[in-house]
Amino acid sequence: MLLLPHQDYDNHIGMLVSQMNYTRKVTLQLVQKMTRKELDFYVDEKSNSIGMLLFHIAGSEFYYQRPLFYDRLMNEQESEKHKDAAPENMKARKVHSNDLNFYLSELQEIREHTLENLKNYDDNWIFMRNQHIPILNNYYMIRHFVNDEINHQGHIKWIMKRFQK
Repeated sequence: MLLLPHQDYDNHIGMLVSQMNYTRKVTLQLVQKMTRKELDFYVDEKSNSIGMLLFHIAGSEFYYQRPLFYDRLMNEQESEKHKDAAPENMKARKVHSNDLNFYLSELQEIREHTLENLKNYDDNWIFMRNQHIPILNNYYMIRHFVNDEINHQGHIKWIMKRFQK
């Protein structure tokens, strides 16, 4: 497989977009036929469900959209909607009983927003430090939510092996 810059974006942004698209394709293939029961399955009292991980993947990208595209952090209303996706809150297990379409819609809506907004920027922007999280540049923030999704693909595979027995 060749991974090349997406043609609708500057070179570095286009590479990130291609990586984002491929990563999402793999995630969707993993969960494409999951039932609500499978999405809510917990291996033990310390684990997350696949549904929670999908919600977290979407929430992580949503979180970074604010400093990337809106020059701010999440507001109170946005924080409330996505608070259960934050790593420190995932153990509360408040995300459950949703069907696959719920998670797919969240993932798709947030990703479409990212892709549309990235069209407004060039490769100079991608390497700029972000004023709201100054230890990070824009490239790192995008790589962070892409890498997070890749890591959770492994987690999803691990959980799937437990409920297939």
